[in-house]
Amino acid sequence: MTWFGTNHEDEGTSIKEVSDGYVVTGLYTTRPILVKRGFNGAPVWEKYLADPTIHFAEGFDLETISDGSFIICGGIRETVTANSDVFVVKTDRNGNIQWSKTICGVEHDGGYSIEVLDDTYIIAGATRSFGAGSYDGYLIKISPIINDTDDPLAIAYNGNRDLAREPNTEKLHLVYTRMDSVIYQYSSNGGANWTTPLSIGRGRLPAIALSSDNLPSVTWTDEPGGLWYRRQIAPGVWGDVYRLYYPVSPLDPFVNSPPAIAIIPSNPDEVHILITRTGRIQMNGVAHTVEDCIFPITNPEMRVFELIEHGVGDMYPPLRSYPSIAHSPNNLLHLVWQRADTICYATRQIGQS
Repeated sequence: MTWFGTNHEDEGTSIKEVSDGYVVTGLYTTRPILVKRGFNGAPVWEKYLADPTIHFAEGFDLETISDGSFIICGGIRETVTANSDVFVVKTDRNGNIQWSKTICGVEHDGGYSIEVLDDTYIIAGATRSFGAGSYDGYLIKISPIINDTDDPLAIAYNGNRDLAREPNTEKLHLVYTRMDSVIYQYSSNGGANWTTPLSIGRGRLPAIALSSDNLPSVTWTDEPGGLWYRRQIAPGVWGDVYRLYYPVSPLDPFVNSPPAIAIIPSNPDEVHILITRTGRIQMNGVAHTVEDCIFPITNPEMRVFELIEHGVGDMYPPLRSYPSIAHSPNNLLHLVWQRADTICYATRQIGQS
């Protein structure tokens, strides 16, 4: 007989025999764990499968893979008030995490059993997010290789996902959406391993940029056409969520496409969020604008919206849309956007039009 755990609530939920012992997954206080023991019960290693900042997570089922690695499914709650989600972790033969994935819904979900089938993983569980009501059976099929981006070493600006790389490193900062959550992940090794997905806001179409100290700033929009912003104020520590703009009435302008963000190194850094908006100016007229939302990174409440270009036409299709912004080493800003069927390009020096 052997045991693992503390004087808190611990449990083993699934066990597999391997060539030199047994591997068990389960719960260690509030964190999922993978434990290996020899055939005589002697400890070999114990590995945590989730970040200690997570409120609660547990491994429910474990499967071995032909190369000696492991795949684990379970449930996770990121905060006290969050709903539970399906949690999947892939490790190597020594229990080191290779990747992890949270499969989110709007209600409580969990994964209770996992099987390896050819080149995919099949998870069975329960869901309140989907189905006929209350809890329903949940069947999920995922690829054995989880890539949250098309190219982990590129800067991809692509609607519902965006990626930034710290200069001259393989450190990557990724944002994307699941359901209506804006999700952030970080990789220190070029996308081979990612941190646990973290929800940093509600909305869609996120964009990300790095400050002069390589901390991420994220902007996004939402269904009504509002504009939001949040940044890390220290490594791993996120500050407040700021509502930069929100339409109050149907006549108010709304953000009509993904925003774009660039940060100019300064003291403090200067944030530029390029947006396009659509809004009525009179009963039969609609204005379509390209605007630069500017503020010091330490005080988003000091934001100003500078008009770059506008046109008047029908409500749809938008006459100004899909903006993008970047800056060169001399802090010259480069902007592009779509004007109907034309791509427009402009530059501006800091403090100039």
